[in-house]
Amino acid sequence: MKLDHNNPLPLHAQLKQKMADRINDGYYSNQLPSERSFMDEFEISRNTVREAISSLVTEGLLIKRHGVGTFVSPKPIQDWLGTLKSTTETIREMELQQDIDLITHGTVKPSNQLKRKIDDDSVYFIKRLRFADGHPIALENEYYPLNIGNQLTQYDLNTETIIDLLENELGFRLNRANQVIKAGKISNEDSKLLQFHQEESVLISERLITSEEGQWLEFSHTYYRPDLYSFSIDLERKNG
Repeated sequence: MKLDHNNPLPLHAQLKQKMADRINDGYYSNQLPSERSFMDEFEISRNTVREAISSLVTEGLLIKRHGVGTFVSPKPIQDWLGTLKSTTETIREMELQQDIDLITHGTVKPSNQLKRKIDDDSVYFIKRLRFADGHPIALENEYYPLNIGNQLTQYDLNTETIIDLLENELGFRLNRANQVIKAGKISNEDSKLLQFHQEESVLISERLITSEEGQWLEFSHTYYRPDLYSFSIDLERKNG
């Protein structure tokens, strides 16, 4: 297959369009073929291939991993706000493969920020890294009352959805949540876990879940990669 040298559209732009069409059609689902394969298939120079790939990286269709290769960008996750649900439920709705990596857990003293929301002198802390289709998308820092946290340790936190455990195993009835979403920076250690540039801002979600009796059940402080995760909500204008 050749590109049209008589076309006023530059060769790299023609190649970019063909590559984009293949990505959108699912022809390339993971790693892109080598530069040499494109050179041979389209009878073009390496610089032409690199220009096309660089343009698709800029547009977000491709991502480059140093020393590994060029990959099709994963399908971004959209979390529709308006109902109380877990990250696991959101990933399932997108029909993506989910994985969980338990980083650490144990009893800690609440931060001053958390103390303004709860009265507990000690809380149970669980830190987990969430994946969708093999890509790290969120780093969860979750806090629970000690009586709840100690019960959660009976379960495999590398696989279980904690909201499901609270409702179906521990018998709590989740009632409502207050959630704030903002942009912010993360530490060097956390940026490495998320495989995200430390100098770039991430999405930060702070959510406090309470029971029907008004008891706090979970406070989460979660970092989301903005290139792989977004929040959406439908709004309706009220007259008057």
